[in-house]
This record gives sequence, C-alpha cells and structure tokens, in this order.
Amino acid sequence: AAIASEQTAIAGGENGCVAITSYGGDSWNYKIMTGNEQILSAVCLDETQFLVGGKNGAVYKSSNQGVNWARCVSGTGSDIEKMVFINDVGLAACSMGSILKTTDGGLNWVEVSNWGNTIFHDIAWVDSQKAMAVADGITIITTDSGNSWDSLLTGFNFHFRRIASTGNNHIVIIGDSLKCI
Repeated sequence: AAIASEQTAIAGGENGCVAITSYGGDSWNYKIMTGNEQILSAVCLDETQFLVGGKNGAVYKSSNQGVNWARCVSGTGSDIEKMVFINDVGLAACSMGSILKTTDGGLNWVEVSNWGNTIFHDIAWVDSQKAMAVADGITIITTDSGNSWDSLLTGFNFHFRRIASTGNNHIVIIGDSLKCI
C-alpha cells in the first residue's frame, strides 16, 4: 500500500487488483490490471501518479489517479517486491537477485545489479544518492543513485525483511524473529 495524502492511497492484491481511495479510505475504487499478476508493491509519485509492481516483472503506471493504467517496460521476469522513488528516479528490489532502476518516472526500467538467486524483500532511499536493499542474510548499498551496488552486511543466519531510513543517514533493518540492526 502507498499513501499520497490524507485522502489518497492505493493498495494492490491478488489477480492484478488495485484499490484506490480519494476519500480517506471511506470508499474505494477497484481496477484489474490486464495481466492479472499479483500486485506486490505500490508507490505514489504524487496525488495523481501511481505505480504498482508485481509478479513476473509486471509494472503499471497511472497518471490520472488510477482511472487509466499503462503497462511499463520492466525488462525483467523477476517479481517486483518493492519500488521506491526520489522524483523521477526509482529503484526496485526484485526476486531472482535483480535491482532495477528507472529515470523516467517508472515507464522504462533497466537492471543495474544482479545477485543471483537472492530474493530482495525491501529497498529504501537513505538520501538522493544512497539507497540500501535487504534480502536473506545480505544487505547491499549504492552511493551513486543506484548505478552500482556493493555488499554491506553479510553472513547473518536470519532473513532481512524490511529496511527504513529514519533520516540523518540512520536506517533500521528488521529480520526474522524481530531481530533489528
């Protein structure tokens, strides 16, 4: 799910279903994406532009509050687990070890890094140049807006699930069994 404002939010689900509210959650409109892929990630660029990502590399964008949706070019068959944006620059954490990047607001994506069979669960911007992604026992970092990635934390025997930036170059990483770093 993603929140654009107090009134506007989107959420994805099974069979390509996307739920959209412009009424603070009091009522919802539903759209079904043409590919019927499960939607795993949703992001609001602003109150009118939304993106959703899902199984098999599915990415869809709406520029009119979810009324119409267009399929974007993800360039991958990996599941889009999470997307994050700073302005028109977006990063996506994917299954099958892929990290994707877009510089045109999500219309076209390219793979910028591949870590084999790793399943990335989450990704977060730390600032306009630095981002981090987490997976099963590994955390990776970029310091050049996603163009190159390096291993940061490895060798843990639990799975990292979520990462969040708290500002001032601080992050929180949560793994299985509520382990935090």
